[in-house]
Amino acid sequence: MTGMLDVSGVGPHLASKLAEKGISTAEDLAAAPPAALLEIPGIGAQRVVTLLEAARQAIASTASEAPAGDAKTKPVVDAAAKTEAVAEAAKVATAAAPRRTAKKVAPKKVVIEKPTDGKADKKAKKTADKAAQKVLKSAMKAAKKARKAEKKAAERILKKEEKAAKKVKKAAKAAMKAAKAAQKADAKKSSAGKKASKANK
Repeated sequence: MTGMLDVSGVGPHLASKLAEKGISTAEDLAAAPPAALLEIPGIGAQRVVTLLEAARQAIASTASEAPAGDAKTKPVVDAAAKTEAVAEAAKVATAAAPRRTAKKVAPKKVVIEKPTDGKADKKAKKTADKAAQKVLKSAMKAAKKARKAEKKAAERILKKEEKAAKKVKKAAKAAMKAAKAAQKADAKKSSAGKKASKANK
């Protein structure tokens, strides 16, 4: 048996969806009716043909790696079966599509995609890296703006505190001046009292 993950274009997520339909090996996938595959969300007619072809290639690859005397594993590459799968997938996709007019619409030609060579993965990774860099720059910019705002707020608080301290100092100086004036007035009053006492004698 050929594992599902050995099939080009099938990852863990798609493998789990296929397993829910009872398709757990490449052999199951190659023998699956296109209509059943089309019921899986995200799989269209073109993808069905691609998956069926990839499954057959995976089986053939496994068979070619097996010992020459192993009669259990045989390559399953049948041009007639491939053509039939393409026709059936196109037929099911056409029947499932909503009918907008009463006119008959000829099924579109299904193009079999070749297995990707990793370019799509590289492009996706590059896009993800750019998005991550953009998020990082935005975060750094926001942090810088926050630090600037904190610095301004701290400077305003410091200025207010300095201003309040100056007022307190000014008030204390005024209080000391008033106290000295009061002492001076008391001294004058005491001196005048003494003079008056002497004069009475």
